[in-house]
Amino acid sequence: AVDSNKIRDQKLLVQYKPKWLDKIDQSLSDKDNYYNPVIVQPLVLIGAPDVKEMPKDWTELGSKYKGKYSISGLSGGTGRAILASILVRYLDDKGELGVSEKGWQAAKEYLENAYTLQKGESSIVKMLDKDDPIQYGMMWGSGALVGQKEQNVVFKVMSPEIGVPFVTEQTMILNTSKKQALAKEFIDWFGQTEIQVEYSKNFGSIPANTEAVKELPEATKKFVDQVKPQSIDWEAVGKHLDEWVEKAELEYVK
Repeated sequence: AVDSNKIRDQKLLVQYKPKWLDKIDQSLSDKDNYYNPVIVQPLVLIGAPDVKEMPKDWTELGSKYKGKYSISGLSGGTGRAILASILVRYLDDKGELGVSEKGWQAAKEYLENAYTLQKGESSIVKMLDKDDPIQYGMMWGSGALVGQKEQNVVFKVMSPEIGVPFVTEQTMILNTSKKQALAKEFIDWFGQTEIQVEYSKNFGSIPANTEAVKELPEATKKFVDQVKPQSIDWEAVGKHLDEWVEKAELEYVK
């Protein structure tokens, strides 16, 4: 949403309401329909199949789970979105970079006690390696589903009461396009239930279309049922995210 909002705010998009708009969670769309999601990626913490205990929230991770959970670096979208989902709970106009001291302490605990994945490493591979201390790992929805299928396992999934950040793959139309009518036709086709069901079965994606979700394999439906979207003010996040990441990388990342 942060990147989509930047493009919207540069006045590069045209408004469009796809024919399938009533089948998606409206909180995931732009309120003025400059962009609308077709695919959702819940960003979750998964646990090894045999793990006895799952943390309840990202804010619970810290010294209690020191060295047992892997996270993506803050240079990528997944790691940045999870950090934002923590800090956005502690917004404070008087705090450093708009975040209260308690919020920065939560981020510090979460980052300093994590294992940050290096290039080429996989949370899933590490979790399934009995000689590796990693028992939990940050993962995007389709990655977890594909991993379950490939490894023939079922991961535990953390289900915070507050929800988890959902990032989306959006449809949008550039106002500079000379083929806006064709773009609208494609968007209406691609987001419809039947196409999204087939696309999901082929690529392991999670549709934003709730009717399509009902027709997905049981493993996908079970995964989706375990998580809900966290209410995040992405407009506020967009104003601060780069400086939040800079502070976290300089002060907390090991």
